[in-house]
Amino acid sequence: MTWVAPVRQAVPTKQRWNQARAYQQYLKNFFTKQCVDWLKTLLFYGKSTLQRTERPRVVSAPEEPLLPSGVPCYRLLP
Repeated sequence: MTWVAPVRQAVPTKQRWNQARAYQQYLKNFFTKQCVDWLKTLLFYGKSTLQRTERPRVVSAPEEPLLPSGVPCYRLLP
């Protein structure tokens, strides 16, 4: 795995990153193993939501009651 510098100013960083072998190995493991595992886990947990076929239900809230000064009045619940 090597990095590519899209602009001339990025060449020093690219060279430094390409020389860091331990970091290269860590990133390779992350992108090929850990990242894939996390995506599979998240897909498993979200599968039912992603596969829904019914249209989403939209509910509108009533307008906020206003005080005589025009400031919204919120009811505080204990």
